[in-house]
Amino acid sequence: MKKRRGFVILFFMVIAIAVVSCGGGGGGGGGSSPTSNTASLSSSSTSTTATNPVEVDISNLSAYLAGKPANTVTTAYPIKITGLTTTNWTSISTALKANRTKYVNLSSTVLPNGITNMYACFCDCTTMTIAPLISNGVTTMHACFESCTSLTTAPVIPSSVTDMSNCFYDCTSLTTVPAIPSSVTNMNGCFASCTSLTTVPAIPSSVTDMNGCFASCTSLTTAPAIPNSVTKMGYCFQGCTLLTISEIHATITDNNRWVGCFNNCTAITSIQVPNSTVKDAILAASGNTAVAGANVTWTFAP
Repeated sequence: MKKRRGFVILFFMVIAIAVVSCGGGGGGGGGSSPTSNTASLSSSSTSTTATNPVEVDISNLSAYLAGKPANTVTTAYPIKITGLTTTNWTSISTALKANRTKYVNLSSTVLPNGITNMYACFCDCTTMTIAPLISNGVTTMHACFESCTSLTTAPVIPSSVTDMSNCFYDCTSLTTVPAIPSSVTNMNGCFASCTSLTTVPAIPSSVTDMNGCFASCTSLTTAPAIPNSVTKMGYCFQGCTLLTISEIHATITDNNRWVGCFNNCTAITSIQVPNSTVKDAILAASGNTAVAGANVTWTFAP
């Protein structure tokens, strides 16, 4: 079974992130009625469904894809997967990985109500261009879409989610990201290595862990303001070579929690922090020499 470590360990092996096991799949609640796949979606869901999707029962998905010719990202097969329950929905990942030359658009598919844990459930599904809609009730999305390298559009994140660590890690084609709900606390490595992202939505004031959140987002030009709830910023913007401005409201004074935050952020010209003590902590942390020069203007605001 393929195993991955959190991206921060890949960079400097300093900040501990849990091992991610691709294909491990998430757990769900009880029940097995196929009708549950139409249960409550997030009220903010605005995902665009595919045009004329083909309905395929989950039990036949792998065989259906096996009978289709190889295609490309731009000609992804629009599929509405039916018959999904809280006990069989992880078979989607199995079918996709068994047919790695068949790209699919699953925007018309709705995951069943009752799922709470989506840990690594679509990890390494490299042919999925648009993900299924996620029903309310999910709390854990750790590594959910890790290394889905063809994923361009992410689904709406339910308001029940608390853990988005490594959720979109290495989604190198991802260009559109939905709003982050106010329930989320952990965004450790959430968008790391999303090399096509140019902007991301606001970070809610519930978030505490942003270690490596945007590391190696090499196309990111604008970052959201960092709320004062955040207590961990190690490697957060590491390798964001196009980022020019950073606005930080976190009052972290422990320099160990700023290690590598701005490592190789060679384009930054302006950083706003709450006070000079926070600035000193950032500059005292290892790996932040890119923002120590006279080319960077520091301003103070709560």
